[in-house]
Amino acid sequence: MGHLDRLLEILACPQCKGELQLADEAIVGELNRQLKDQVNKDQVSKEPSNSIGSGPTRSPSKKPAEAALLCKRCGLAFPVIEGIPNMVLAEAISWPAAEQGK
Repeated sequence: MGHLDRLLEILACPQCKGELQLADEAIVGELNRQLKDQVNKDQVSKEPSNSIGSGPTRSPSKKPAEAALLCKRCGLAFPVIEGIPNMVLAEAISWPAAEQGK
């Protein structure tokens, strides 16, 4: 994932502006489990609406993350899906291992 190595040189955590690192496979697997759980929860809790502009601004991705960028300082993970890091702060995932290390 050479392109991610290059991105790590220029990207920073959108919350604390801290340095990001690439997650290992075990962490990516756990994040994918959390993403899947969130998609399932959102599908159950949403009722269909015909009104324009109602509901969430986007539906959660059904595709698994192939990697993730982690911020150890604030404990957030940013999934990389189809080679693109999702750096939207509202869609970041708490990373419990980082929180324990604080």
